[in-house]
Amino acid sequence: MLGEVDLVPFEVSALPLGPYLVFAPHPDDETFGLGGTLLLAAQAGIDIHVVIMTDGALGGKADDITNLRKQEAQQAVDFIGVKSLHFFDFPDRSLTVNEALIGKAVSYIEQISPAAIFFPSMMEYHPDHRATAYIIGQAINRLLEHNFDCFSYDISVHGFINRLIDITSVVEKKVEAMGFYLSQLDENQYSDLVLALNRTRAYTLNDSVTHAEGLYQFTKDELQDIERFTIKRVVRYWDQGAGYEMLEGHDGLLAKLGECQVERQAMKDGICVRLLAAFRKIFFNAS
Repeated sequence: MLGEVDLVPFEVSALPLGPYLVFAPHPDDETFGLGGTLLLAAQAGIDIHVVIMTDGALGGKADDITNLRKQEAQQAVDFIGVKSLHFFDFPDRSLTVNEALIGKAVSYIEQISPAAIFFPSMMEYHPDHRATAYIIGQAINRLLEHNFDCFSYDISVHGFINRLIDITSVVEKKVEAMGFYLSQLDENQYSDLVLALNRTRAYTLNDSVTHAEGLYQFTKDELQDIERFTIKRVVRYWDQGAGYEMLEGHDGLLAKLGECQVERQAMKDGICVRLLAAFRKIFFNAS
């Protein structure tokens, strides 16, 4: 079984070089997920450009929620020190990996010419978060001749990381920045969740670090197939002697899933299950 040091950093990393281009699925994800790193970058004089992928229309009950969230985003990034904010305005909860989205991302990357690109972790729960990762991964693959670093970042869960950014000195400012998203904080106490995630990211660091943000820096090869990369990273968490190393990409995972489904059907068809079903029928009919 791999040790912790093989799965998570035990020391802080330097800020990536700028300028930055951050792709966020919704208005607030750039601040909740990467706010501390962006505050540090702005303090260091790094130019930061943020793209919001969706219109955020399903993120609240206000009559004009889309414009409200855009206003909140502008206030938050102005506070952080972001140089530009751009909205792609695709429908909330409807992001799909398609040519229109990939092409738009490619064009914007070429326009900004960043040194570092950031997008959400593939382990996020929200489908728009994961779709953003796949879309930007595909866009980057079409620009391999460009020289930039690529990072995924956490928003609502801990994803795979190989970099930890110490945000202790700016965590209070991150809280202020999150506070601009009143429409979202009225829906849920997201700031508490984010601070808890940032606090636990400091678990492997020395006591002087109270909060950290996790990043995964990709190689260009890893971005060639994000699905395969994700499965292989999950496999690393388990005993390599247990045969998990045989899971090669999507096809391997589907094969294992098929075996489980066959076993499940065999159990369902077995005599014990049929007898139990009959007893349940008698019991419930009698009651």
